Amino acid sequence: KYGNQPNIFPNTLKDILDGYHTIGSPHAVLDLGVHAHIFGRPNGAIQFKKALEMAKACEFAWITNREELASLVRPVKK
Repeated sequence: KYGNQPNIFPNTLKDILDGYHTIGSPHAVLDLGVHAHIFGRPNGAIQFKKALEMAKACEFAWITNREELASLVRPVKK
């Protein structure tokens, strides 16, 4: 974001995951949005993959999508 190299993305996520316990681990949603003009390029894709693998390996992270998250707050009527 704002002219930073794509490797800032996984580095920042690592800092958050590693240090989250130091702020009391409140419930939170991290919306990891990416843009094709950055992450659609080879280095961006590599850095995004690193971040995704890091999140998958985190024992307290839950990877979901917005639809599933919204259904927890407002269940879909069938």
